[in-house]
Amino acid sequence: MTNRSLLVLLYFVQGLFGVLNQELPEENVFYVDEHTNATFDCTGHNDMMKGVEWRYSEYKKNSIVLENGSLFFTNIVKENSGLYDCIFEENGTSLHKIKIVVVGVPQPPQNVSVHATQVIAIVKWHVHLDEDWENSPQGPKTTVHLHYRPVSSQHWLHVPHHLMPQGQTTIYRLIPNTTYAIELWSSNRYGKSDIVPFYFATMPDVDENEQESMLLLDVEEFSPVVWIIAVLVIVIVIHVLVGFLLFAYWRQRRIGKSDGDDCEVIELVPHIIENPAYQFSRHFDPMQESFLSPSVSSHSAVALV
Repeated sequence: MTNRSLLVLLYFVQGLFGVLNQELPEENVFYVDEHTNATFDCTGHNDMMKGVEWRYSEYKKNSIVLENGSLFFTNIVKENSGLYDCIFEENGTSLHKIKIVVVGVPQPPQNVSVHATQVIAIVKWHVHLDEDWENSPQGPKTTVHLHYRPVSSQHWLHVPHHLMPQGQTTIYRLIPNTTYAIELWSSNRYGKSDIVPFYFATMPDVDENEQESMLLLDVEEFSPVVWIIAVLVIVIVIHVLVGFLLFAYWRQRRIGKSDGDDCEVIELVPHIIENPAYQFSRHFDPMQESFLSPSVSSHSAVALV
């Protein structure tokens, strides 16, 4: 491989990652109707440049590069949708990047699956869409349609509402132990897609004797050890919580009582200083009362004199 080839390859890889990681402005995004011819110019190309090359997906059956560097499509199809990069052949410089979105009839639903019980069935599907085009104000507004019937009947039953392109729906009131045929298709303002057929069978109905045997089997396989452990864990947790609440209540009462005693002593000190005959609300022994009584104090003073 020559140096020029390596250089072109490096520019191609760099340009490819740049296109994938960079959001293009709206003027570089083109919505083209399917099965039409389209031409896209390489902006930035001039006659002084010897040639340009377009880098894009591997689907190149219906596209050619014109002498002026434009990319021309004949009968453009959905496979042509994607990112395109116009580069200068001599050094691989990117000149112009565009995004082509081919619009038309939507693709049919894919990845269809059905999970059925005796009387209901859950149907899931996926429709590949271009999110930018679908969510734009001019978008095609794609919806999915579904109908079903027992294979023994020719009367189709329709789901009473349109379905989202990516989603699921539930079918009710089915007959147990019955094979059903369903058909799904998607549609938009351009038309509808091909129909996707699918078959499924509901589970057989279970009579009372079978239900009883199934319940007895579950009872025989049931182990009470798990429930005993679960109950013990719950009881232990409840006791721990109750003990914690009781401790918190006792501690709060203790703190409140000690704060009340301190406040009472602080309030008594000024009264004793201002009035020695202040009567305590609490009971003191006779020795303390003798010191605080004014009559005893006066008699003591006379005796000393």
